[in-house]
Amino acid sequence: MQTPIDLLSLAGQPREAVTAVLPLDEDDGAAWGPFHEFVAYFGEDCRLIGGHVFFNELQTPDSAHAMITNELNIRPGDQCAVQLHPCVRRPEIITATFRFTV
Repeated sequence: MQTPIDLLSLAGQPREAVTAVLPLDEDDGAAWGPFHEFVAYFGEDCRLIGGHVFFNELQTPDSAHAMITNELNIRPGDQCAVQLHPCVRRPEIITATFRFTV
């Protein structure tokens, strides 16, 4: 799968619409492009509410935010909250969680 992906346009969409665009596995995960893994989060109504991104390479907070913006069309602000944090197993690797607010 190629990036960029417009994840913001999938916010609030049902699982079927999301899986038509993203090759999610049975655990709602996918790997493509610069991402080691992307995990989609669905609400109780099975609509996309957010996700978690693991990067292939080491990123600084600024480069991680830029990649999320450029490759996934996720921009922190009114429609989405983004939080960067170190990977549990490898703290030198930054991961990102995001939650849509639309």
